[in-house]
Amino acid sequence: MKDKTDIWYIIINPNAGKRRGSKDWHLIACLLGEAGIGFKSIYTEHKHHAIDLTRKAIARGWRKFVVVGGDGTMNEVVNSSPEQPEMIFYSKIN
Repeated sequence: MKDKTDIWYIIINPNAGKRRGSKDWHLIACLLGEAGIGFKSIYTEHKHHAIDLTRKAIARGWRKFVVVGGDGTMNEVVNSSPEQPEMIFYSKIN
């Protein structure tokens, strides 16, 4: 398995964009797989869950994040910890 610094931690809000988050995530997962990009994905289960997920991921050594969700999900990830991730890619679901 690749080192955590080489793969992306993906936080998906399945309820974003009138519940399009899951659908859009499947397309993104296919594209990442085709490109050979390693990732670990996890779904949020409730409001503010992305905050907890991000804090735990950073504490475990994750540094690259993809957020599949709306503005609220992105805000939770970015503002979840004083120790910011190295990279964040945002896939906004409208």
